[in-house]
Amino acid sequence: MKHLLLLTLLLFSLQTSKIEAKHSLRFNQIVRGSPEYFKLRDKMLKSYGKKISPKNFSPVDEIVPGLYLGSQKAYYSIEKCNIKNVLELKKNPYMPQNLPLIWKSLEVSNKPKTKICCYLQEVFGFIDSAKGNVLVFCPNGHSRSATFVIAYLMHKFDIPFEVAYHWVQLQRPSAQPIHAFLNQLQDCDQIRSHL
Repeated sequence: MKHLLLLTLLLFSLQTSKIEAKHSLRFNQIVRGSPEYFKLRDKMLKSYGKKISPKNFSPVDEIVPGLYLGSQKAYYSIEKCNIKNVLELKKNPYMPQNLPLIWKSLEVSNKPKTKICCYLQEVFGFIDSAKGNVLVFCPNGHSRSATFVIAYLMHKFDIPFEVAYHWVQLQRPSAQPIHAFLNQLQDCDQIRSHL
């Protein structure tokens, strides 16, 4: 089954600032198994083991081209990041007015008893079917949203938990899922073949 995800591929070293990254080249699509897919996957694998560089806290960060992770303050970056699809992981959704967005809200608790595997198929389907940039957010952008973005990277790029987790922390150092979620991700090697 082919999964298409419209992405903007930013070519930058891990030490490059976000300002320099804005001027990077753009590509149309990354298709699982394509040369661009392997290039990004190899970059992720090579970054594993490198020291996480400090960044200033941001309400939204681009994890891979076209996939953003943020807090509820990311509302103010929707237009700037050209986001067309929003996945909200909290209760009481708020949808900004006059923005043409595809909005999905899932009630996911940030408690250890929450079983994240119950939501994976729905989250993966939403991101894979998105036309344009996707924002995944929870109130603080640290735990729930980071957990699902890590799981998605494991699924999409067929990479182990440690590499996906490290990559997300490189892009968003404030990302820190609760221990129960980290344990579930580590225990679920079948996430990559879940669908």
